[in-house]
Amino acid sequence: MKKQLIMTICVMLISAPLFASQLLGSTKLTRQENDVDVLRFSSCRGKIAQVKLQVRAANAEIEAIVVHFANGELTRLDLRQRFKKGAASRWVDLPGKDRCISKIKIIGDSEASRKQARVEIFGR
Repeated sequence: MKKQLIMTICVMLISAPLFASQLLGSTKLTRQENDVDVLRFSSCRGKIAQVKLQVRAANAEIEAIVVHFANGELTRLDLRQRFKKGAASRWVDLPGKDRCISKIKIIGDSEASRKQARVEIFGR
């Protein structure tokens, strides 16, 4: 039993870097319906297989995320979801193998509030 527990912990520690996430960028959403904010990257943002967003400061409604890759391809991830302040999406798989991201468009808006929602995009 003790050996099995130690082996499980070792496997988790070894595989932890595979699941480590990095903040790709953040932006503030206006209250304008379906506002489009763009995060541009001057260099490749690593080999990313999944993305996730986190909403801070205020509630937000996110229609979609459009991920542009360095090879010119893009993929649209339709979320159509309202997020409360502090909420996060699930990890969403990107098509293909690990991809080099050149920019990300966030289509959405801050919900009625004095503050603007800040959206953070993470990748792994």
